[in-house]
Amino acid sequence: MNNNTYPCSYVEILEILRHIPKEEYRKIPQEKIMFYQANKDNEYIYIYNENNKVISRKAKTILINLYKNYIANIEEKSKIEEILKLNDVKLEFEKTKKYDVKELFKEKTKGKV
Repeated sequence: MNNNTYPCSYVEILEILRHIPKEEYRKIPQEKIMFYQANKDNEYIYIYNENNKVISRKAKTILINLYKNYIANIEEKSKIEEILKLNDVKLEFEKTKKYDVKELFKEKTKGKV
């Protein structure tokens, strides 16, 4: 089973949300929970416990957004947004470096006179 799909991620999200405090769970709109329920992969099984904290990248992204948008206080939201911006800057820098025209043609011109 490919657990890198959104329906599989929804299974992971729903399982993880079962383990958060009720007061935090109630902050998440029921429409979101119902969406995850309606669109989850019913064949995929994910069990969250202290020994299994591995989740898909898509599920992590969804959890970060749920936390930032519905649970985090103003200070936490600010820190999360700052981290996300820094990650974007880092990703753009890596793309620029990877796809730099000089670098792209450097390999092809090696060995040529």
